[in-house]
Amino acid sequence: MKFITTALVGLSLFSFSAARAQMAEPVRWSHSSEKISADEYKITFTAQIDAGWFVYSQFLDGTNGPVKTSFAYDVNPGVELKGNTQEVGQKEEGYDPNFNMHIVKYKGLTQFIQHVKVKNPDLEALKAQVTYMTCNEFTCMPPRDVPFSVQLSK
Repeated sequence: MKFITTALVGLSLFSFSAARAQMAEPVRWSHSSEKISADEYKITFTAQIDAGWFVYSQFLDGTNGPVKTSFAYDVNPGVELKGNTQEVGQKEEGYDPNFNMHIVKYKGLTQFIQHVKVKNPDLEALKAQVTYMTCNEFTCMPPRDVPFSVQLSK
């Protein structure tokens, strides 16, 4: 009996691990930098979002809905953020009955663009982290943090 119980627990754990390994991540992130003047760069974070899935805007009202997409940049006196991170993509906006609130979400290829002024000419990279949540019509995945080290093109 002990063998059967151990075998069933082991099989259950294996099945869970295999299913989790097969669960594809519906959002894939990449990044780039473009020098736009002697000391300014355009940093672009790109989310490739699978069909049927969404990520949420940085600019949602309230805290009782989905997790907003947010960007955290390592504190660096050699870098100054210029304005807010812009959102560019296939925007959908309206009342969401799942969250019982008005939301803004993006699907497909979505870019988040941040302009920065680099005060230290020796700075080679900017470290940042995006936090986001993705949902489809039926379910949401837990929020994820994705770290980046963005090389500043010279």
